[in-house]
Amino acid sequence: MPTTRRPLLTRLCFGLLCQTILFALFRSYLLPDGFDEDAGLAVITLVTAVPVLLAVGWPFLREELRWRGRDLSVLRAVGLVFAAIAVSIVGGILAGLVGKLCGALGWSTSTGVGVATSHVTLWGVLYACLVGPVIEELVWRGAALGVLARYGRGLAIVLSAIGFGLTHHDLEQGISAFCTGLLLGYIAWTWGLRYAIGAHILSNSWDTLASSLTSTNAGSEAHLGNLVVALVTVAAIIIGIILLIAEMKVRRAPDARAARPVTEPGEEEREAAGAHPWWRDAVLWAYVLAELVLTAKAMAGI
Repeated sequence: MPTTRRPLLTRLCFGLLCQTILFALFRSYLLPDGFDEDAGLAVITLVTAVPVLLAVGWPFLREELRWRGRDLSVLRAVGLVFAAIAVSIVGGILAGLVGKLCGALGWSTSTGVGVATSHVTLWGVLYACLVGPVIEELVWRGAALGVLARYGRGLAIVLSAIGFGLTHHDLEQGISAFCTGLLLGYIAWTWGLRYAIGAHILSNSWDTLASSLTSTNAGSEAHLGNLVVALVTVAAIIIGIILLIAEMKVRRAPDARAARPVTEPGEEEREAAGAHPWWRDAVLWAYVLAELVLTAKAMAGI
Protein backbone atom coordinates (compact mmCIF):
# COMPACT_ATOMS: atom_id res chain seq x y z
CA MET A 1 0.00 0.00 0.00
CA PRO A 2 1.60 3.33 -1.01
CA THR A 3 2.49 5.77 1.76
CA THR A 4 1.57 9.45 1.61
CA ARG A 5 4.15 11.94 2.81
CA ARG A 6 3.14 14.65 5.20
CA PRO A 7 2.42 18.01 3.54
CA LEU A 8 5.53 20.13 3.21
CA LEU A 9 4.14 22.81 5.55
CA THR A 10 3.59 20.20 8.28
CA ARG A 11 7.14 18.91 7.89
CA LEU A 12 8.50 22.46 8.03
CA CYS A 13 6.56 23.24 11.22
CA PHE A 14 7.67 19.98 12.81
CA GLY A 15 11.26 20.95 12.06
CA LEU A 16 10.68 24.39 13.60
CA LEU A 17 9.11 22.78 16.67
CA CYS A 18 12.15 20.55 17.07
CA GLN A 19 14.35 23.64 16.67
CA THR A 20 12.51 25.38 19.51
CA ILE A 21 12.77 22.37 21.81
CA LEU A 22 16.48 21.96 21.08
CA PHE A 23 17.03 25.67 21.75
CA ALA A 24 15.38 25.37 25.16
CA LEU A 25 17.43 22.27 26.01
CA PHE A 26 20.71 23.87 24.96
CA ARG A 27 20.06 27.07 26.88
CA SER A 28 19.03 25.25 30.04
CA TYR A 29 20.99 22.01 30.17
CA LEU A 30 23.37 21.18 27.33
CA LEU A 31 25.84 24.07 27.29
CA PRO A 32 28.46 23.75 30.06
CA ASP A 33 28.76 26.46 32.70
CA GLY A 34 31.24 29.15 31.78
CA PHE A 35 30.90 28.47 28.04
CA ASP A 36 31.47 31.65 26.03
CA GLU A 37 28.10 33.30 25.38
CA ASP A 38 28.84 34.24 21.77
CA ALA A 39 30.31 30.84 20.97
CA GLY A 40 27.26 29.25 22.60
CA LEU A 41 24.92 31.26 20.38
CA ALA A 42 26.83 30.15 17.29
CA VAL A 43 26.69 26.48 18.33
CA ILE A 44 22.98 26.68 19.22
CA THR A 45 22.15 28.38 15.91
CA LEU A 46 23.98 25.75 13.88
CA VAL A 47 22.68 22.70 15.74
CA THR A 48 19.06 23.78 16.12
CA ALA A 49 18.74 24.61 12.41
CA VAL A 50 19.41 20.99 11.41
CA PRO A 51 15.82 19.69 11.98
CA VAL A 52 14.35 22.46 9.84
CA LEU A 53 16.80 21.95 6.99
CA LEU A 54 16.26 18.18 7.11
CA ALA A 55 12.48 18.66 7.14
CA VAL A 56 12.40 20.42 3.78
CA GLY A 57 15.39 18.60 2.31
CA TRP A 58 18.53 19.72 0.52
CA PRO A 59 17.02 19.58 -3.02
CA PHE A 60 14.39 22.14 -1.95
CA LEU A 61 17.01 24.47 -0.41
CA ARG A 62 19.31 24.04 -3.38
CA GLU A 63 16.59 25.28 -5.71
CA GLU A 64 15.94 28.23 -3.41
CA LEU A 65 19.63 29.14 -3.46
CA ARG A 66 19.88 28.77 -7.24
CA TRP A 67 16.74 30.73 -8.08
CA ARG A 68 17.18 34.32 -9.22
CA GLY A 69 14.36 36.79 -9.81
CA ARG A 70 14.59 40.28 -11.24
CA ASP A 71 17.97 41.57 -12.36
CA LEU A 72 19.75 43.46 -9.59
CA SER A 73 22.14 46.27 -10.49
CA VAL A 74 25.08 47.18 -8.29
CA LEU A 75 23.47 50.52 -7.42
CA ARG A 76 20.21 48.87 -6.37
CA ALA A 77 22.13 46.24 -4.40
CA VAL A 78 23.88 48.99 -2.43
CA GLY A 79 20.50 50.62 -1.91
CA LEU A 80 19.08 47.37 -0.52
CA VAL A 81 21.90 47.14 2.01
CA PHE A 82 21.19 50.70 3.17
CA ALA A 83 17.48 49.87 3.25
CA ALA A 84 18.21 46.85 5.45
CA ILE A 85 20.19 49.06 7.82
CA ALA A 86 17.38 51.62 7.85
CA VAL A 87 14.71 48.99 8.58
CA SER A 88 16.87 47.61 11.39
CA ILE A 89 17.13 51.12 12.86
CA VAL A 90 13.40 51.80 12.53
CA GLY A 91 12.61 48.39 14.02
CA GLY A 92 14.91 49.14 16.94
CA ILE A 93 13.16 52.47 17.51
CA LEU A 94 9.73 50.82 17.46
CA ALA A 95 10.96 48.11 19.83
CA GLY A 96 12.33 50.76 22.18
CA LEU A 97 9.03 52.62 22.21
CA VAL A 98 7.13 49.41 22.98
CA GLY A 99 9.65 48.63 25.70
CA LYS A 100 9.17 52.03 27.33
CA LEU A 101 5.39 51.72 27.11
CA CYS A 102 5.43 48.29 28.71
CA GLY A 103 7.98 49.48 31.27
CA ALA A 104 5.60 52.25 32.31
CA LEU A 105 3.01 49.53 32.93
CA GLY A 106 5.49 47.50 34.94
CA TRP A 107 6.00 44.79 32.31
CA SER A 108 9.38 43.42 31.30
CA THR A 109 9.93 43.16 27.53
CA SER A 110 13.63 42.36 27.14
CA THR A 111 15.11 39.07 28.35
CA GLY A 112 18.61 39.02 26.95
CA VAL A 113 17.97 35.57 25.49
CA GLY A 114 19.77 35.22 22.18
CA VAL A 115 21.76 38.43 22.68
CA ALA A 116 25.48 38.37 22.31
CA THR A 117 27.78 39.99 24.85
CA SER A 118 27.99 43.76 24.67
CA HIS A 119 31.75 43.89 23.97
CA VAL A 120 33.00 42.87 20.55
CA THR A 121 34.73 39.47 20.51
CA LEU A 122 35.87 37.19 17.72
CA TRP A 123 33.03 34.74 18.45
CA GLY A 124 30.60 37.65 18.62
CA VAL A 125 31.65 38.88 15.18
CA LEU A 126 31.48 35.36 13.70
CA TYR A 127 28.02 34.81 15.15
CA ALA A 128 26.53 38.22 14.28
CA CYS A 129 28.14 38.67 10.87
CA LEU A 130 28.29 35.14 9.46
CA VAL A 131 26.73 32.21 11.33
CA GLY A 132 23.55 33.97 12.43
CA PRO A 133 22.67 35.68 9.12
CA VAL A 134 23.43 32.65 6.92
CA ILE A 135 21.57 30.10 9.06
CA GLU A 136 18.62 32.41 9.77
CA GLU A 137 18.21 33.15 6.07
CA LEU A 138 18.38 29.47 5.12
CA VAL A 139 15.69 28.70 7.71
CA TRP A 140 13.35 31.68 7.32
CA ARG A 141 13.82 33.00 3.78
CA GLY A 142 14.90 29.67 2.32
CA ALA A 143 12.85 26.92 3.97
CA ALA A 144 9.95 28.88 5.49
CA LEU A 145 9.39 31.46 2.75
CA GLY A 146 9.84 28.80 0.08
CA VAL A 147 7.27 26.49 1.65
CA LEU A 148 4.80 29.31 2.31
CA ALA A 149 5.18 30.70 -1.22
CA ARG A 150 2.23 28.63 -2.44
CA TYR A 151 -0.08 30.75 -0.25
CA GLY A 152 0.88 34.00 -1.99
CA ARG A 153 3.62 36.60 -1.70
CA GLY A 154 2.14 38.80 1.03
CA LEU A 155 1.16 35.98 3.35
CA ALA A 156 4.45 34.14 2.82
CA ILE A 157 6.55 37.21 3.66
CA VAL A 158 4.45 38.20 6.69
CA LEU A 159 4.23 34.68 8.18
CA SER A 160 7.94 34.03 7.74
CA ALA A 161 8.71 37.42 9.34
CA ILE A 162 6.43 36.61 12.30
CA GLY A 163 8.23 33.30 12.79
CA PHE A 164 11.57 35.07 12.57
CA GLY A 165 10.44 37.48 15.27
CA LEU A 166 9.07 34.74 17.53
CA THR A 167 12.30 32.78 17.44
CA HIS A 168 14.14 35.60 19.23
CA HIS A 169 12.13 34.91 22.44
CA ASP A 170 12.14 38.58 23.39
CA LEU A 171 9.43 41.16 22.70
CA GLU A 172 11.73 44.04 21.79
CA GLN A 173 14.09 41.91 19.69
CA GLY A 174 11.09 40.20 18.13
CA ILE A 175 9.58 43.49 16.92
CA SER A 176 12.89 44.56 15.41
CA ALA A 177 13.42 41.12 13.82
CA PHE A 178 9.88 41.15 12.39
CA CYS A 179 10.51 44.49 10.65
CA THR A 180 13.82 43.26 9.27
CA GLY A 181 12.22 39.98 8.24
CA LEU A 182 9.65 41.80 6.10
CA LEU A 183 12.36 43.47 4.03
CA LEU A 184 14.55 40.37 3.81
CA GLY A 185 11.53 38.35 2.76
CA TYR A 186 10.78 40.85 0.00
CA ILE A 187 14.40 40.72 -1.14
CA ALA A 188 14.41 36.91 -1.22
CA TRP A 189 11.09 36.81 -3.05
CA THR A 190 12.00 39.47 -5.61
CA TRP A 191 15.70 38.87 -6.29
CA GLY A 192 16.63 35.59 -4.61
CA LEU A 193 17.76 34.02 -1.34
CA ARG A 194 21.43 34.78 -1.94
CA TYR A 195 20.73 38.50 -1.96
CA ALA A 196 18.80 38.25 1.31
CA ILE A 197 21.76 36.45 2.88
CA GLY A 198 24.12 39.16 1.64
CA ALA A 199 21.89 41.98 2.89
CA HIS A 200 21.54 40.30 6.29
CA ILE A 201 25.32 39.81 6.62
CA LEU A 202 26.11 43.41 5.70
CA SER A 203 23.35 44.83 7.88
CA ASN A 204 24.51 42.85 10.92
CA SER A 205 28.12 43.77 10.17
CA TRP A 206 27.19 47.44 10.26
CA ASP A 207 25.28 46.95 13.53
CA THR A 208 28.36 45.30 15.05
CA LEU A 209 30.66 48.06 13.79
CA ALA A 210 28.29 50.79 14.97
CA SER A 211 28.11 49.21 18.41
CA SER A 212 31.89 49.16 18.56
CA LEU A 213 32.21 52.77 17.41
CA THR A 214 29.71 54.11 19.93
CA SER A 215 30.55 52.02 22.98
CA THR A 216 34.28 51.35 23.07
CA ASN A 217 35.84 54.66 22.10
CA ALA A 218 36.58 57.53 24.46
CA GLY A 219 37.16 61.27 24.14
CA SER A 220 37.40 62.70 20.62
CA GLU A 221 37.26 59.19 19.14
CA ALA A 222 33.84 58.74 20.69
CA HIS A 223 32.57 61.91 19.00
CA LEU A 224 33.98 60.75 15.64
CA GLY A 225 32.39 57.31 16.07
CA ASN A 226 29.03 58.81 16.94
CA LEU A 227 29.28 61.16 13.95
CA VAL A 228 30.00 58.28 11.55
CA VAL A 229 27.09 56.26 12.93
CA ALA A 230 24.75 59.26 12.70
CA LEU A 231 25.76 60.01 9.09
CA VAL A 232 25.32 56.40 7.97
CA THR A 233 21.97 56.24 9.79
CA VAL A 234 20.64 59.34 8.03
CA ALA A 235 22.00 58.12 4.67
CA ALA A 236 20.44 54.70 5.18
CA ILE A 237 17.02 56.16 5.94
CA ILE A 238 17.11 58.54 2.95
CA ILE A 239 18.32 55.86 0.53
CA GLY A 240 15.81 53.40 1.96
CA ILE A 241 12.94 55.84 1.32
CA ILE A 242 14.16 56.49 -2.24
CA LEU A 243 14.40 52.74 -2.89
CA LEU A 244 10.92 52.20 -1.46
CA ILE A 245 9.48 54.84 -3.81
CA ALA A 246 11.30 53.24 -6.75
CA GLU A 247 9.95 49.79 -5.80
CA MET A 248 6.40 51.14 -5.58
CA LYS A 249 6.70 52.22 -9.21
CA VAL A 250 7.54 48.68 -10.33
CA ARG A 251 5.28 46.77 -7.93
CA ARG A 252 2.96 45.88 -10.81
CA ALA A 253 5.75 44.16 -12.72
CA PRO A 254 5.24 40.41 -13.36
CA ASP A 255 5.99 38.32 -10.29
CA ALA A 256 8.70 35.93 -11.49
CA ARG A 257 8.57 33.76 -8.39
CA ALA A 258 4.83 33.17 -8.60
CA ALA A 259 5.32 31.32 -11.89
CA ARG A 260 7.84 28.78 -10.60
CA PRO A 261 6.83 25.49 -8.94
CA VAL A 262 7.15 25.65 -5.16
CA THR A 263 5.73 22.33 -4.06
CA GLU A 264 6.30 18.63 -4.54
CA PRO A 265 4.56 16.82 -7.41
CA GLY A 266 0.91 16.30 -6.61
CA GLU A 267 0.99 18.38 -3.44
CA GLU A 268 0.20 21.66 -5.17
CA GLU A 269 -3.06 20.27 -6.53
CA ARG A 270 -4.14 19.01 -3.11
CA GLU A 271 -3.40 22.28 -1.35
CA ALA A 272 -4.84 24.39 -4.17
CA ALA A 273 -8.07 22.49 -3.65
CA GLY A 274 -8.07 23.53 -0.01
CA ALA A 275 -7.10 20.12 1.35
CA HIS A 276 -4.40 21.64 3.56
CA PRO A 277 -4.87 25.37 4.27
CA TRP A 278 -2.12 26.77 6.46
CA TRP A 279 -4.41 27.83 9.34
CA ARG A 280 -5.61 24.24 9.81
CA ASP A 281 -2.14 22.81 10.32
CA ALA A 282 -2.03 21.57 13.94
CA VAL A 283 1.77 21.33 13.96
CA LEU A 284 1.99 25.01 12.98
CA TRP A 285 -0.01 26.06 16.03
CA ALA A 286 1.94 23.68 18.27
CA TYR A 287 5.10 25.43 17.11
CA VAL A 288 3.66 28.90 17.73
CA LEU A 289 2.50 27.84 21.21
CA ALA A 290 5.96 26.47 22.04
CA GLU A 291 7.61 29.73 20.98
CA LEU A 292 5.17 31.81 23.03
CA VAL A 293 5.69 29.63 26.11
CA LEU A 294 9.46 29.84 25.79
CA THR A 295 9.28 33.62 25.37
CA ALA A 296 6.97 33.99 28.39
CA LYS A 297 9.29 31.87 30.53
CA ALA A 298 12.33 33.89 29.48
CA MET A 299 10.58 37.20 30.17
CA ALA A 300 9.46 35.91 33.56
CA GLY A 301 13.03 34.93 34.37
CA ILE A 302 12.15 31.24 34.82
